[in-house]
Amino acid sequence: MGVTEHAQGCFLVEQGYFTALEEYFAKTHVFKREYNTIDADAIDTNVAVESPYSGMQTAIFEMLNDARRLCRWTTENDLVECTEALVSDQEYP
Repeated sequence: MGVTEHAQGCFLVEQGYFTALEEYFAKTHVFKREYNTIDADAIDTNVAVESPYSGMQTAIFEMLNDARRLCRWTTENDLVECTEALVSDQEYP
């Protein structure tokens, strides 16, 4: 399980690794932060809210979404909900 906030956090290396190895991709879940409802001044990560992820990451997110293993979050409470859904084997909110 990975948590990603933007392309600046070096998570892209791990994403490339688990997509290259089917045995890892088949069991990978990612929690992706969304920025479309957040005030840019409230973000403390210096991310460009218009394009927080690279094109390569976007394709991987689409693959995970198609496999129903991508959970989107905005707030810390949303992130907790993603985690709770994963450990209880429920669908993501």
